[in-house]
Amino acid sequence: MFKFLFSVVLAAIATFVYVLWARNKSESQIGKMQLNAYNSPGAESPVPKEVMASALGAIGMLWFLQRKVLRNSTVPASLALVLGGAAGVAAVIYTSSANKA
Repeated sequence: MFKFLFSVVLAAIATFVYVLWARNKSESQIGKMQLNAYNSPGAESPVPKEVMASALGAIGMLWFLQRKVLRNSTVPASLALVLGGAAGVAAVIYTSSANKA
């Protein structure tokens, strides 16, 4: 049970940090796109390549930690990723809405 809870907390923290970083990168990319929008076709993606690549790396790293280091089986590791990801995104939404009030 401790390994599962630790996996959920680890995934939540990693998701929280990743989403904050990815949001800042995407917002700066959108700012660049708005500056370059005059007389250009707008060929750049609103989500930078490094954000997409690091998402796959983060999921792979968390999966490796849960399966190989903490030795969780497949179902608890998958459930910990889903619950931790949801908790991390919920924390980002809560903190971003609390800052605006």
